[in-house]
Amino acid sequence: MAAHVPMDQPCGECKRCSSQIWTLEDHPASFEVLSNSHTEGINFKKNVFTANQIADAFANLIPDHMDWQIKKNALERWNELLPGLLEDPELHESEFDLQPVYRLLDDLLFLRALQETCVVEWVDEPLRMKGDPKVGWVETKYNIRGPSMRICMVRPSPERPRSVHYVLGMMMHEMCHALLYLACECSICGCELNLMNGPGMTGHGPNWQRVRAAAEETANLHLKGFAEPFLLAHWTEPDVRQEDEARVKLLGGLYEKVTQEDNEVEREKKVERDKKRAVKRKNTRENDQEKMDDDETLACMVGMFEASGTRMSTIIEGATGKGGK
Repeated sequence: MAAHVPMDQPCGECKRCSSQIWTLEDHPASFEVLSNSHTEGINFKKNVFTANQIADAFANLIPDHMDWQIKKNALERWNELLPGLLEDPELHESEFDLQPVYRLLDDLLFLRALQETCVVEWVDEPLRMKGDPKVGWVETKYNIRGPSMRICMVRPSPERPRSVHYVLGMMMHEMCHALLYLACECSICGCELNLMNGPGMTGHGPNWQRVRAAAEETANLHLKGFAEPFLLAHWTEPDVRQEDEARVKLLGGLYEKVTQEDNEVEREKKVERDKKRAVKRKNTRENDQEKMDDDETLACMVGMFEASGTRMSTIIEGATGKGGK
């Protein structure tokens, strides 16, 4: 059964949404799988659907549809693997084979959505993680066939022993990340606001939480044998705090950016107004100066005419004898 989830509108708030060639029409209107076989699993177009489409679809598909044959087969394999997992519940230096458990979890929780794009391996603890309580992460590479992912699980050691229950929970935690890494990363999907409201700034946003909750519910419902339930987010409390801090920082940065842009626009307007005022004052001074020059010229001309008139009157009076006795 294919899940149909309406496509959300792009946020329209940051420049990346409008500065790229991607538009809403480049995305399908709903989540549709390429193949949907109860025996072969689910296969969908990668890097095409938004993170919220994938999260909504799998949040509905994971806990339901137990009529899928691959889920039934996964539970049968779980009953076969469980005794071996319980033999050595605390891992110090020994390791168990991750592949059978990974394939089982992919069948049960994600209907084989990760089978062609993701593998899981034991790795040595890198230097960058010294002192970090995490024991797993996802590495992503891209090639012509699309994304290729590897879930890295740090080998247990006498200094850092790990329980089988903890390792399985961490593996499911990272598989939830790997599923959302298949989402589209175009400018619309990857804009800052959509990223914040989707996978989140640290990867533990609303979409991841929905997938995680569905996977956790299904695992605790069907994967029996351990005394404690699987809590796929119990070690992510620091990440949740980081998510909140990143959200506040992003919103603060966007507000500051908008405020700065508004201030820049206002400064440009002020500069333009000042330029107009300066030109107006200059024109006014020039006009006043021209008027003053004209007045002075007129006054001079009047004075000259008056002086000329006086001299002319004197000459006339002298010629007619009216000026003397």
